Amino acid sequence: MGNSNKVQFWYDKWSGDYALKDRFPLLFQCSRDREAFIDSVYTRSSGVETREWHLRFVRNFNDWEVDVVASLFNLIHSKSPVHESNDEIKWSLKKNGMFDIGSFYHAIQGKVSKGFPWKGIWGVKAPRRVAFFVWTAALGKILTCDNLRRRGFVMVGWCCLCRCNGENVVHLLLHCPVAWALWSFFCRLFGVDWVISSCVLDQVASWRNWFGKHNSEVWNLVPSCVMWSVWQERNKRIFEDVELSVDKLIESCMGSPFERSKAWGFTTSLSIGGFLDSLNPSNML
Repeated sequence: MGNSNKVQFWYDKWSGDYALKDRFPLLFQCSRDREAFIDSVYTRSSGVETREWHLRFVRNFNDWEVDVVASLFNLIHSKSPVHESNDEIKWSLKKNGMFDIGSFYHAIQGKVSKGFPWKGIWGVKAPRRVAFFVWTAALGKILTCDNLRRRGFVMVGWCCLCRCNGENVVHLLLHCPVAWALWSFFCRLFGVDWVISSCVLDQVASWRNWFGKHNSEVWNLVPSCVMWSVWQERNKRIFEDVELSVDKLIESCMGSPFERSKAWGFTTSLSIGGFLDSLNPSNML
């Protein structure tokens, strides 16, 4: 990449395997310059010799969005164009940049890289803050005890839900007995036998569209509802000294997919009982 006057900042895969609009969908939606080429946002200020990034957004960001903004700038700073010659296309699998059949053949015979399940996060009908939380969890970046301790905080690292294990992202949201009770409830509700994945990213990716593209609207809501409910319960126990029993937590959690389904027209049920009855396998398929 040279002067970058032919490379679109958000749409082209210039910074890695994914376009920035897919890697940072929240920031893309807030951008004033979605069609911008890199040379229009990586420019010199008056009196400055080096080029700098100048991105414009339609609004200021909330505190809980700052980390994703920082992630974007860390990435683009590490990939900033060095040369100012004309852009040219190079084949990345050969050192000389020239395409050949041999390198292409070996590439398609090798392991196919797994894409980030952005549709399972940002394509689900969930409040933006909840989707952002799931996205952060999939990256392993939510502020669980293990992540806080890496930042230098001194604290007891146990899980306040089960009080049996250390708290990390995977344990808290997937494998903790309290979280597992929520996952199990919804799996039984849909008549599905499910093995919880080893990480949040895989759980989200494998969960999406289990009943097919046109019959999974409610099913696709479940991961964000479960993980957000677990996170809220965790925070209430820590900061408010308030604790729900597992049964009460399940009862509280089941209201989220019902309310979202009503809002988006996924159900005609007027009561949560009728809604839950409608989710049996014979009605889903």
